[in-house]
Amino acid sequence: MALYFRDRALFYLDWLELSEEEIQKYRDWIDYDNELLQLDYSLKNLSILKGYKETNEKIYQESLNDEELQNDLREWR
Repeated sequence: MALYFRDRALFYLDWLELSEEEIQKYRDWIDYDNELLQLDYSLKNLSILKGYKETNEKIYQESLNDEELQNDLREWR
């Protein structure tokens, strides 16, 4: 899931015409997702990952079901 959100944020940086504020917001998200991808499997980190999943599950499922977004992501890759 963290990989998906990282790639989606990179896509938005590349695809959309964003303001500097929006670019910084997406860069912060990318940094956060990259940190999650580098976590080891300690109890503390598993708790962080569980919270991340619970927080983002609905958005993740909606994004997966958004055919237009998925097509744009495939084209971008």
